[in-house]
Amino acid sequence: MPQPSRVPLHGLALALLVVFLAAAPAAADHVELLWLSLGNRLPSTAERIDITVSGFSIDCPVHFAEPVLAGRTVRLEGAQIVTILPCPPGEWKQSFTLQPLPAGGYTVEVWIDGTLHLTDGFAVREEDLTLTFHGGAFTATAEWKVGESDGVGHAIQLGEDSGAFWFFGPGNVEVTLKVLDGRGVNGRYWVFIANMSNVEHTVTVTQCPTNPLLAIPCVSKSYRNPPSQNRNFLDTRAF
Repeated sequence: MPQPSRVPLHGLALALLVVFLAAAPAAADHVELLWLSLGNRLPSTAERIDITVSGFSIDCPVHFAEPVLAGRTVRLEGAQIVTILPCPPGEWKQSFTLQPLPAGGYTVEVWIDGTLHLTDGFAVREEDLTLTFHGGAFTATAEWKVGESDGVGHAIQLGEDSGAFWFFGPGNVEVTLKVLDGRGVNGRYWVFIANMSNVEHTVTVTQCPTNPLLAIPCVSKSYRNPPSQNRNFLDTRAF
């Protein structure tokens, strides 16, 4: 009686894997939902950019390599994770941080298994070191010093009469500032400074005439926070 032929176990496993891969549909059929979120759509040239790509797959998730910058395009290349056993449906997410970029507009492309699935964009603005108040009549700058290191404050404009500065990172505000029109009370502009730092720094506020025909010089006033201290200023007779 002839004996049935036997297929080696390793050969059978390889055959099953080939059949599974051949039967598996493309990643586009697996990824039902895809999202791309940007931490800041208008970062400055001094700020990092956070990018998160997430989605929902009916089986195996997608894994992305580090973003690649080509000109003004940020490309995210992903591939579906393929396993011998089926994956349960589920969500997946990956986050990346880009180093500061030159000013201009950028496009983000999300590719999965060689197919473009999603595009989005953001713009990088020039770094701003000066706050402006009351239509340009007042400006403010900041300088800091720690030991042998020093630098300038990075401006965050909050409104017509308010703003802030950060020194070491955009998520860590060190000084907030208001220039208020108090002329209806005492005929003066007021300067209020709230410090959230014990780093030595000086905030300089300057008033210049908005009419260039007036031969009136600009006037500046400086407010210094000594090292290892935390001083606030309520100057109701500033200008």
